[in-house]
Amino acid sequence: MFIIDKPYVSDLFRDTIIKNSYKLLKNEFAINAGHFNGNLMCDTQQMVKEFEAKELLYLNSENSIMFLICSEIRLLRIATSC
Repeated sequence: MFIIDKPYVSDLFRDTIIKNSYKLLKNEFAINAGHFNGNLMCDTQQMVKEFEAKELLYLNSENSIMFLICSEIRLLRIATSC
């Protein structure tokens, strides 16, 4: 599962997500990027559910950290799984 955010997603990173059909949080940046199929994107509730089922979560930017703070994800679990 990936959370992408400003300022940038490289072509290689974008192509890797698409080629491997990795799940992606449906956020404003992902939607506006226009490159990602809607089938790859999932909403916040689905993302939290899958993360809590031990799915790994990757961020391309520190800007995504605010999403984690504001979401239902337990930060302690994130810190201890690194």
